[in-house]
Amino acid sequence: MIFLTWVRVVALLLLTVGQLVVLVAKYQLSEAASQLQIPFVAAGAFLVTLSSFTLFRDPRGRVCTAALPLVMGFATAAVSYTTTPQSSHNLSDQIVDVVYVLFLCGMVSVAILAYGLVQLGRSRTAIASMSLVLAGTYVRGLASRSEWTRGLLGEQMVPGSAFPFCPVPADMIVWPSLLIPRAANFFVGPYTCGSPQTFAHLDRQRRVLHVNCPDTTPDIVFGGGSYNHSSGLYRFKNKNASRHVQLAEGRTSTPMIREWAEVRCGSRKIFCVMHIPKAELLSRDPQGEPTSEPPRLNVMVIMLDAVSRLQFRRRMPELVQILEELHRSGRSSLFQFFRYTTVGHSTMGNIPLMVGGKFNHISYTAEDKRFLAERYWWSEFKRHRYATVYQSNLCEDELGSWMSGEGLLDHHFVEWACQPEYDAYGERSNIVGPYSVRQRCLAGDFVHAYQLQHLQEAWSTYRRLGVRVASHSVFEEGHEGTLEVVSTLDSPLAELVKHFKIEGHLNDTVIVFTSDHGLHMGPYWMTRPGRLEHKLPLLVMLFPRWFTQQHPETERALRHNAQSLVTAWDIYATLRHVASFPAGWNRGNATFPAGPPWACTLFDRIPYNRTCREARIPARRCICGVEWDKH
Repeated sequence: MIFLTWVRVVALLLLTVGQLVVLVAKYQLSEAASQLQIPFVAAGAFLVTLSSFTLFRDPRGRVCTAALPLVMGFATAAVSYTTTPQSSHNLSDQIVDVVYVLFLCGMVSVAILAYGLVQLGRSRTAIASMSLVLAGTYVRGLASRSEWTRGLLGEQMVPGSAFPFCPVPADMIVWPSLLIPRAANFFVGPYTCGSPQTFAHLDRQRRVLHVNCPDTTPDIVFGGGSYNHSSGLYRFKNKNASRHVQLAEGRTSTPMIREWAEVRCGSRKIFCVMHIPKAELLSRDPQGEPTSEPPRLNVMVIMLDAVSRLQFRRRMPELVQILEELHRSGRSSLFQFFRYTTVGHSTMGNIPLMVGGKFNHISYTAEDKRFLAERYWWSEFKRHRYATVYQSNLCEDELGSWMSGEGLLDHHFVEWACQPEYDAYGERSNIVGPYSVRQRCLAGDFVHAYQLQHLQEAWSTYRRLGVRVASHSVFEEGHEGTLEVVSTLDSPLAELVKHFKIEGHLNDTVIVFTSDHGLHMGPYWMTRPGRLEHKLPLLVMLFPRWFTQQHPETERALRHNAQSLVTAWDIYATLRHVASFPAGWNRGNATFPAGPPWACTLFDRIPYNRTCREARIPARRCICGVEWDKH
């Protein structure tokens, strides 16, 4: 007995050392490797308790061991604090880190406490409590199995053997559905960003910034550059360098010369965003085409990074509801694509396909830039005299910045996201930066609020003046490990769609909600259902109802393709097709170079028997068949 006790103690010490090594290397290893922290914490806490059971023969002592995992959690959080880069050391961040680890260890404590109650003769209490928990979990687990096939509008993905061309497993428990919303990151507190300061405001009609700063001279930075993460200083990569302005004494206003501005009044800060239309766009022919041609559609692409089809339904119920209502009201036609699947693992393995039809990663070489300058999907729209808008709330976009400088984009709204308060000088962790499990805030408001403000103003301005618009907006709220933060986008995106309805933009606009891949962070991604969900990202399209009524063959093709195997290449082909519709997508168009021969426009039927090899999906990414997870 003594020998077994010492064996357990030695095993515990070895596991603890291994856990500390992982924690120390947490910020040097890859993100996937750093996730080892979670199983090490849980396994270590369990072995601590198991070993201590042999030391405490008194049942009351065994009940006390329920606190040991929590003690281990505090030790883990302390080690995490000492290994965190200094730029992240602030009290609120460390509180979040401590509570996160304690939450994991607390689950182990609950199980141990139940066992201890049994040892004390409180079996009925322990059994009743655990039975209720297990029964509720079991029922929710059974219900979650249907989520694999469930879609919008009551439609379903044809599962498994019922669809022999590409059978997708549909009998696994969807673990996130076992938890109530916010359960995975409740420790960050309510989703609020405080209140914005009020010492400055914008006169949007006159494009004037008014400042009321009586105590000191305000400092204003008008945007245009991006941060150098290594030094925290501005480094300008394009022609629109930032401008510093200090108002003279007694002066309270200045023209808004750029699309964003940071205003400081002592320690107080305001961040302002205003869309400024390009004069050369306003001088274009309002219709831009002979009246004999059919009207062309505007295009809005909303790219939600790391959001799967299931995650879209799970965490964005308000947006889903408004989309379904628009379809049922007869105003719009809603389409979804159940077998839209990834070609690469991460963003750079999928986005180049979607925006430029390029197979491999973008290396930013002169050859790549020439390639994409000719093939970016919005280049075709720009040729048709559209206003082109690209947005992102991630401070990484060298290629888009270059394209803006070369005049290939009318609006490149990215550098604003490099604010250190949000971007943390390029740091990427679970606590700070654009991949944090916390709400994303900047100057007292959500980061996405500024992005949506700019997007809404751009559309309203250009459409009011008769200029067509093609926009591509990237949101990073889904890129984190708890699957919770993306819910902060639900109401704002629903309000954007409602605004488009009120303004009449839905009458001539196709909205594409899509993603590059599903979640690839956190513990859920390590499970088998999580890996499958990663390969099934979001793709939903909303068309004006008159468009589908005038083109019934196109509508039938879109409905048919709901079950077909679809890739990012096909999104690229479809967007190019929209630019020239109703003419067919001509790969040999001399004014716009050919796309990849395996890309299919969703306006044509894609055969159900299309294989992963034909769609250029690598075997390790193919979702078809029972061996999808063996590569």
